[in-house]
Amino acid sequence: MPCRLCRCVMSTLWLALLAALPSPAPAAPQSRPAEMEEAEPIDMTILFIRDPLVHKDLKLDADQETRIETLLDENDGPLFRARNLPPREFKAKADAILAGIEKELEQILQPQQRVRFDQIMLRTRGLSGFLQPAAAQALRLTTGQRRRIETIVLASQRGRESSGKWVVSNADGDERRPGLSEILAVLSDEQRLTWRGLLGPGFDVARLRPLAFKAPEFREVDTWLNAKPTTLAALRGQVVLIHFWTSSDVNCTRNYPAYRSLQTAYAKKSVTFIGIHTPETEDESDAETVRRKAAENKFTFAIAVDNDKYNWDAWGNQVRPAVYLVDKRGFVRFWWYGELGGKKTNGEKILRARLDALLAEKTGQATTKAN
Repeated sequence: MPCRLCRCVMSTLWLALLAALPSPAPAAPQSRPAEMEEAEPIDMTILFIRDPLVHKDLKLDADQETRIETLLDENDGPLFRARNLPPREFKAKADAILAGIEKELEQILQPQQRVRFDQIMLRTRGLSGFLQPAAAQALRLTTGQRRRIETIVLASQRGRESSGKWVVSNADGDERRPGLSEILAVLSDEQRLTWRGLLGPGFDVARLRPLAFKAPEFREVDTWLNAKPTTLAALRGQVVLIHFWTSSDVNCTRNYPAYRSLQTAYAKKSVTFIGIHTPETEDESDAETVRRKAAENKFTFAIAVDNDKYNWDAWGNQVRPAVYLVDKRGFVRFWWYGELGGKKTNGEKILRARLDALLAEKTGQATTKAN
């Protein structure tokens, strides 16, 4: 299994989807079969309805906040588990789930709140917002204008892809932002006024939390080793590193040095390591064998024995080994499939950087700026 970093639900992944950018994996094949080609981009901006800054701006009451949180909690799991589907299947699945969220929000938000939320969502789309159907229609873009704007947006996306960074910023604000002044120059005076009207009052989208899905809670664990039973809810305020493994798989064993190194390096920091042992064969399902091999390899972190694959399925995991990082609020922010070692992957080095970034975040508000 080739190693690659998947930046889940952080801005550098999900906002890349919003902007029709490819996922910024460290390496991509030169070509791939037609069935693996990327589908149309998925617009997940509606998930910003979870952010406290949006709640404050919309002046949501307590009942609305509770209903929205319940709605998103119910849909986080299905969306997160769908991530490994082929692109077109993932889009179909995600579009259906997001349409359901949209329908429910119509019942939760007041009309004026819905209008304001549409304005905020348009801001989060950045330059690509000019090409959104509703915005393009309101602006009455000509065919020539649309083509020129598409060229500018594509050039901006390529620049972000080459830099490996994405920063959400107000599409009406800093005209030094690459591409914005060029697009505004394409528009007439009347169109520019219309655009500013579509955006509504100012809103600093750069302060929004990264789009992320709540990590699935541990469930039906057969046995806990090296620790008492725990939950992710009990670990709020900690950064949690979760890795799926099995004791006899050669790819998993190649990650053992990295696990020991990380275990030692972060022993006195607010990081909790949890190994979810999901066996491939019946021989690997014996808890005492897992305990013995963990001791032999000096693993002191908690191990959840997942013989019936309840947690494997809840996470939609398909690979051993796989490492996930959960932030202090309980949201999945990064994951890594495959081996961590090797000069080409630098997996352990990357994980350390991500752990440090999550440790540095304040629990109240995270930035959408990619590190």
